Amino acid sequence: MGQSHIVLQTFWRSQGTYFWSKLRNDIRNRAYYEPLHEELITKTPETWEKLHRSGITRILRHPDLDRHYATEYPLRQCGGMRNFTSRLCYDRFLLAAEDEDEGLERYLLGLVSYAEAFGQRACFKFVRGGLRAGFIRRVLGGQHIYINRSPAGIAASHGSFGRANYFARTLMEILAKNTENAFCAGVIEGVRQHGQLEASSLRRIAQGEGQMAEAVTIDLNLQQRDLLTTAFWLAYLLEGLAACDLVIDTERLEANEVYRRQIGAKTQSLFEAGGFKDFRPSRQSCDYAPPAALRQVVGVSERLQALARSIPGDAISSLGEGSRRVLDAVL
Repeated sequence: MGQSHIVLQTFWRSQGTYFWSKLRNDIRNRAYYEPLHEELITKTPETWEKLHRSGITRILRHPDLDRHYATEYPLRQCGGMRNFTSRLCYDRFLLAAEDEDEGLERYLLGLVSYAEAFGQRACFKFVRGGLRAGFIRRVLGGQHIYINRSPAGIAASHGSFGRANYFARTLMEILAKNTENAFCAGVIEGVRQHGQLEASSLRRIAQGEGQMAEAVTIDLNLQQRDLLTTAFWLAYLLEGLAACDLVIDTERLEANEVYRRQIGAKTQSLFEAGGFKDFRPSRQSCDYAPPAALRQVVGVSERLQALARSIPGDAISSLGEGSRRVLDAVL
């Protein structure tokens, strides 16, 4: 792996911020934290700094950071950035490599140019880009890495933030804004099989009613929450396996010293020296049964079916036991 752009793709609560912070600590890099985050639309540099001083990294259980998350961006004093709008965050959340989105392409290439103006390599850590991974790869080029965490670990982390946690609310917003997509339609139908989910509520969420998103999320039962989280985890993983050059599995990274050294050797030109000796265990469990409706979600999405058929065997073997169990049960 050489000196071209570096792109990290990952799902919420998959420990991707740890890897991004390592890219950020290398002066060769301008490492952009979550380029499609909605708070980049309005927040000013001063607001970001106040958030940093409030201890947000501790609240989110992120690594200690010496400066705020958005330091690298060309933020305007009035807030936000040129060419970045709310549409780019969650509308058209699922894009194939051959799809076109001029606004998203213009925005991402603008960040590359901004990094180059400082003589730096552009690095990206996407959470909101996982289902657009092929498109992003085509636009940006460079080296692409998928950070995977087992669905058991992700579900436990999401749940630890409460019933109306940000992550579940965001997944509901994605469903509401992309109901025409076969994958999202399949998730919606699966969720409805286990409890209430009104079409009118989804319409109100899509129109920007944040209180409705919170109310719907609070009312979800455990089966609905599991399906919501695991379906998106699966779709992200399949896209990542197809679009990325390397998969780093956090379950194996924390449990296997040989694997840690192998990943360190493969990425030594990308991350700061020292490997991953400081990687913090997540206490994730392999004992996790995927929701029964997950098979139905895959069955109605031609995109997921095609991705599943194209997964090379060595990609599956690169995953930890928890992730392989779910893939074996569903695919």
